[in-house]
Amino acid sequence: MRDGDRSAEGVKVLDSRLRPVRAGEVGEIYLGEPGLAEGYLGQPALTATRFVADPGAQGGRMYRTGDLAVVDEEGRLYFRGRADDQVKVRGHRIELGEVEAVLRSASGVGRAVVVARAVPPGAARRDLCAYAVPEPGRTIEQAALVAWLREHLPGPMVPRYVCVLDRLPTTVNGKLDRAALPLPGRRAGCEAPETDAERQVVDAMTAVLEDDEVDVTDDFFAVGGDSVRVVRLLALLRAAGWVVGQADVFAARTARALAARITRADGAATEAGAWYEPDSAIREDVEQRFGPGSTVLPVSPMQFGMVFHTLLAPEQGMYQVQLVWDLDGPLDSGRLRTAWAKLLDRHPHLRAAFTIAGARGDVVAVVPPSISPKWTWIDVEGAGEPGRWMAEVLRTEWQGSLNPADAPLVRLAVVRSGPARHRLVVTAHHALLDGWSEPILLRDLLRLYVAGETPVPPAPGYEDYLRWLHEQDAAAALRAWTAELSGGKPNLVAGEPPRRAGAGTLTGVDVCCAPETAEALRERAVEAGVTLNALIQAGWGLALRRLTGSDDVVFGTTTSGRDAAVPGIDEIVGLCINTVPVRVRAAEGDRVVTLARQAQAHQVKFAPHAHLGLGRLQEELGVPALFDTVVVFQSYPRRAGEIAAAAACAGLSVAGFQSSSTGNYPLVFRVDVDPAVTMSVQYDHTRFPAEEAAATARFLEQVFEALAANPDTAVGAVMERGVFPARVDAQPVSRPEPAEQETEMERALAGIFADVLGRDVLGADESFFAMGGNSLKATRLVGRVRSVLGLELSVRDVFEKATVRGLAACLRVSDVDGEPAGVAARPVLRKRVGG
Repeated sequence: MRDGDRSAEGVKVLDSRLRPVRAGEVGEIYLGEPGLAEGYLGQPALTATRFVADPGAQGGRMYRTGDLAVVDEEGRLYFRGRADDQVKVRGHRIELGEVEAVLRSASGVGRAVVVARAVPPGAARRDLCAYAVPEPGRTIEQAALVAWLREHLPGPMVPRYVCVLDRLPTTVNGKLDRAALPLPGRRAGCEAPETDAERQVVDAMTAVLEDDEVDVTDDFFAVGGDSVRVVRLLALLRAAGWVVGQADVFAARTARALAARITRADGAATEAGAWYEPDSAIREDVEQRFGPGSTVLPVSPMQFGMVFHTLLAPEQGMYQVQLVWDLDGPLDSGRLRTAWAKLLDRHPHLRAAFTIAGARGDVVAVVPPSISPKWTWIDVEGAGEPGRWMAEVLRTEWQGSLNPADAPLVRLAVVRSGPARHRLVVTAHHALLDGWSEPILLRDLLRLYVAGETPVPPAPGYEDYLRWLHEQDAAAALRAWTAELSGGKPNLVAGEPPRRAGAGTLTGVDVCCAPETAEALRERAVEAGVTLNALIQAGWGLALRRLTGSDDVVFGTTTSGRDAAVPGIDEIVGLCINTVPVRVRAAEGDRVVTLARQAQAHQVKFAPHAHLGLGRLQEELGVPALFDTVVVFQSYPRRAGEIAAAAACAGLSVAGFQSSSTGNYPLVFRVDVDPAVTMSVQYDHTRFPAEEAAATARFLEQVFEALAANPDTAVGAVMERGVFPARVDAQPVSRPEPAEQETEMERALAGIFADVLGRDVLGADESFFAMGGNSLKATRLVGRVRSVLGLELSVRDVFEKATVRGLAACLRVSDVDGEPAGVAARPVLRKRVGG
């Protein structure tokens, strides 16, 4: 069969999941029955690999040829090389034959071969190594070959090493002996930094990428960089005294271009000074509840939201995190317990409690000067069924109370199942730490275990992050975000947020992403000049478009929140993440790659404003919620090398890690990229139908397969894929006339409702939230009731009762001393740092 021939009977072109490819997509050629051989004589293993079941014919078989081809609209085949010539290098799928063809076309090259190998042997990653032999009587220069390859190949396909040989090694049979190819020396054409700025940028990139041979001309994102590594790169450069921003890295991409953009800081130090001073009422409340000597700090917008939802449903374990590490090796319980105590001293914010204090009902963090760590040692050696015991410990630890006002909100359980088998279980409130903090936690615990009584250097403090947050221009951020969202509408695929406490448990549906698809997505992202995260956001925007029927959608995405302006930000243990809106406007004729580029531009443009609290923005826009779906793109430094080194010093090794957490959104698209790309749609089955979650997952599979093949596909073509269940639109409900207030309490509350909501009148049975209330206004309502009526409500009361009449029934005043009956100084929430 030749290029352009039509597919013959029994010839199929299938993808990695044995499905027919679409026109224009690359697949592998399979030969079906009839006339198929039984297999390879005397080679059962090879037969099992090459002769596979035919999913399109019951009991039938197919032969995998290993040849790749593209099928056009009329069924003609065009060969695209061999499947076994494809290799994965630094996240990119490379056709070795294509690279070899370009190398052989260089002037003076007689023979050439390209292989993927680890340099030096044992290195974690492979690189492309090219070997060239000159034509008889000719000489070739290595530098000239490197220049030729760079001119004629995309960046990811340019060999990292180029060697000129007199001849290629062969076996006794005269075939190329790839194993005998010499190891390359210094990287081919590696340009040394020429200036101090270039040297420092290369050093920083080397540290972030864990690559000893970063070139000044390397594209940072093509050799492993992403938005999270950008944060670490900026932190290193700013610590070295350079003025540089996120937009500089995305625009420059190479060390040389970035060095040309950055400038030296003027060196003028800013006086630290007092940046937050709680008023006397807050001080008095804190000292009464926690005693003297505690540090009082404001909370971040994300902390405020997490604590708020926890108080709404304290029994449901909202915003909990559980981290589980398996350690192999002997462990000294006393030494580990000392290290755990020192960890809470090294990172003081882990000792924090959260409480409501002062006349305005401010939520604050209270960090006591010292604390008794929560610690449990459980020995199950010889008890039988260690798996059952492990599961029971995880369940018990998870169900244990984490009252925000009861410090510490983090505890450690150690399960010993043998002399050299231990499981560390850390359970904490999410308000204390984020995913970035998790590997730092284990690394520092192991280092403290090794150090024993030896003092260790202090760690960068979470208070530095809160200070930075306090100094940001919330008004400017508010203007930027309101302009971006102007004219849009909230997207609530699960309907109105429930006015009851808490949310259901999330159930997950996997989005199948084959390794080949994941590699291709990374390649398409690099080719388009965007991050993988931007491509993922574009895909979710299309899924949300399908769910809502709107070509203008808004969803949330979680940002790291770690601005490089904060000293030591990449080493801080604490909650720095924030949730920000992403708006995707997608017309039928738009190209999906354009949506990804817009998502990338949005990230860069709004990076200076990503500190703004979502509650403040929603209040300004006058909506209770902008969205109820979020994309969680999990990509933070795993610090595997640092952890392994610390564990080795302790005579231990880390055998496994797993984590789990809870949140508040009813629909979450979660993407993990380390060690492999995995995706899942997680949903609250009480608010979002299971069949729609499954259909969304299947639709996303098709979207990402289309993007992996051709991100230049039109939105309309992608939207034709998959079938969604028909949505049942809510029927309009007639609204009766508002009921009048019947008691003095109802009339007083109606006046407070109207004041907080900015309305003239309010009926006794009208919902606070239907009339424009939200979480921030709910806290103000509680504060106004306290100051005007001298009575206490909880935020949970407001969410569960919601009307003037319902809340009036809660505010029963005792006939003895005027104190509110049935309410014992229940807390309210109000203030945050950073808008």
